[in-house]
Amino acid sequence: MRQLPRYDFIVLLAVQRNGDGMYRFSANQITTFVGGTAADVKALIAEVRAEKKEVPKGHFERPANGWR
Repeated sequence: MRQLPRYDFIVLLAVQRNGDGMYRFSANQITTFVGGTAADVKALIAEVRAEKKEVPKGHFERPANGWR
């Protein structure tokens, strides 16, 4: 199968950024492109874009018993 599931496709479009760090596609552009219920598509986009993962700073030593 050479097709992404709809969920994955929306997530892929939602996280793309241009060289300035801005989102490449607006929620409206994504909704128009993929179709479907606007509320559902935009809710998924908002959820994906709201996720913020903090990257810890500093140096990490490998634990004596290895990583879990």
